Amino acid sequence: MHKRVVEARPLLYKVAYQKAKLQLEFVKRDWYLHESVTLDAKIKALSKYFSTYCKLKGTTNSIDILGSVIDHLRRESCAGLFIRICRC
Repeated sequence: MHKRVVEARPLLYKVAYQKAKLQLEFVKRDWYLHESVTLDAKIKALSKYFSTYCKLKGTTNSIDILGSVIDHLRRESCAGLFIRICRC
């Protein structure tokens, strides 16, 4: 009987370790899921803001909006640079 207890103890520790590891993975997954939802909401809010600010028409994809914003900023900075150069 004592031999079985000695053999079972490491197995019990291994099961307890694996269970704790699995619980930690669930916590991480839930955290990443909540973080993903929060980031998605922020991306949508910024996309809406930029599409309004840059007066974009019919662009709903975040990647397209980002490209349009970059183009808009380039045009604005080039226009500002042109104005500064012409004043000299």
